[in-house]
Amino acid sequence: MVFAQTNIFKLPQPQYYDCYVDRYHGNFHALRIRADRFREYSLDGFNSFEVVFSAALYWEGAFNWTGANFCIAEEADCLSTLRQAGILTPQSDPVDVEETLDAYRLFVIEMTNGHRAKLIAHFKDYTMTTIS
Repeated sequence: MVFAQTNIFKLPQPQYYDCYVDRYHGNFHALRIRADRFREYSLDGFNSFEVVFSAALYWEGAFNWTGANFCIAEEADCLSTLRQAGILTPQSDPVDVEETLDAYRLFVIEMTNGHRAKLIAHFKDYTMTTIS
């Protein structure tokens, strides 16, 4: 898988975070992920944060893991995952495909164990907040 952008939150040493899905509502349309930095690697201002995706269409992955390298996949990988999830089909109207790809991105979270979580969400409808 090729990434259009890696470490989108510009975290120093993203491998030193424990993450988990904190909340999700109604078919994952609202998904919150919390990340806590390992105590022995704590840094001022980057110890804990949460990301809320308000328009999430798809989640594939564990509900807790280590590693906070949030990436955005290339459009072709997003389209492939949309089709795999049944959100789009090869018979989907080309206008629907174009509108979906304009609005949504495939976010990939790389975990330290080599696995990945996949999230399809609106690319402008998420917030990242640091927690004291």
